Amino acid sequence: MKFNTTFGHDVELCLLDKKAQKIVSAIPVLGRDKDDKIDLGDEYMYYHDNTLLEENSPVAQTKEEAKDIVKTLFKKIRKHLGKNYDIACVPSYNFTKEECSHEKAMIVGCNAEFCAVNIEQVNPADLSETLLRTAGGHIAVGRVGWEKCRSGDFLLNPMTKINCVRAMDIFVGIPSIVLDNTEASKERKKLYGKCGRHRPKDWGFEYRVLSNFWVKTPKMVDLIYDLTMYSIERAENEDFQVVDINEVVHIIDDNDVDLAKSTIEKVMPKEFIQRIKELA
Repeated sequence: MKFNTTFGHDVELCLLDKKAQKIVSAIPVLGRDKDDKIDLGDEYMYYHDNTLLEENSPVAQTKEEAKDIVKTLFKKIRKHLGKNYDIACVPSYNFTKEECSHEKAMIVGCNAEFCAVNIEQVNPADLSETLLRTAGGHIAVGRVGWEKCRSGDFLLNPMTKINCVRAMDIFVGIPSIVLDNTEASKERKKLYGKCGRHRPKDWGFEYRVLSNFWVKTPKMVDLIYDLTMYSIERAENEDFQVVDINEVVHIIDDNDVDLAKSTIEKVMPKEFIQRIKELA
């Protein structure tokens, strides 16, 4: 790439009551939301978002930084939670009716989400008739020094953001169907994580298709980082439209694992194919 890229994340996690050995709402445990975040120091923060736990952390400019940031984040959160609670990378969970009756358990994302497939704004999920809550592993892709760039530059121009999201659907989203094919992950698609979902930002964009599965291990962070950078490079070179967009939508939205596997074999470099197989 002709520029340096930042890699950040906005990951939602479930809160585990260690004594009861079950997932519980983070609202009464943390007691603080995005307007009053818990500051863990060094730009690490966390808070409850709906019934889940959400984090903010520094952005990385290298893969090693990305892995270190996730490791440090988990260490800081666990230390602050203490001995009674832990975090769990669960893509979705059905909470109790009592937990979902809390007014803050009905709040959905306040910022608009967009779809790169139809290039349109997407309506927020309706939580009024469900106890299901979902955990995303959103990836934030930005450009170093974006404040000094021109509005038409790559990653800042609106259409290049769309192209990057479409490339990530192919080279990150499709592999995620193989890597993250639990029932909890499939349930998540009822509310979030459909193909092309993202939020454009001044500095780049936030890719919102993946669940939190990829922060479980350093090897998974390593792979997702590389797949993300590969996607951005393919988009920059305008060499990413290698799968029919309707097929991409079907694979991601319908969790078609078999078609995902065969597509990966056709369009991905051998190195990535092998790494995906090892981690699936």
